[in-house]
Amino acid sequence: MATPDTWEFTGDTAVVVNSIRSTIPNRTLGKKVTYTLGFRPSGQSVPYDERYLAVRDYLTVADRASYGLAHEGDPWYQERLPASSPVTSLVVSIAPADPGLATAGVWEGLWGLVTGGDDTNRLSNRFQLDVEVFVLGSLGDYADRAAVAAALSNSPL
Repeated sequence: MATPDTWEFTGDTAVVVNSIRSTIPNRTLGKKVTYTLGFRPSGQSVPYDERYLAVRDYLTVADRASYGLAHEGDPWYQERLPASSPVTSLVVSIAPADPGLATAGVWEGLWGLVTGGDDTNRLSNRFQLDVEVFVLGSLGDYADRAAVAAALSNSPL
């Protein structure tokens, strides 16, 4: 099965990512994975540089959360975002932009907590970001970001 052409990185808003330039990592619950996201001119309604900046905003506060696994193996997280944060939460979903590609479960998206990343490449016609996320669950596990927070945002300690 071919890799989907476009992806959605959804946090405060949905951002179209033109490609995942890295190998698609395994979605192992409670593990960190890194996605290399590519942004380029492609006829989207929002220009590629704006989409790139919207995702990069998450990296500026990615160190403002605690996370881990409870004794039962379930993930948890707590956020401590400053009032000046450009985003309201570090919880995001990453999924194929075409939901039909996820029907077999091969390309199902995930819910994750942005924990780090790097601005790896900035050419005039293509931007690229490495985004590290702590896997909170598969996309189908929670209806929305609020459901993720209700289930997982309390430290077991």
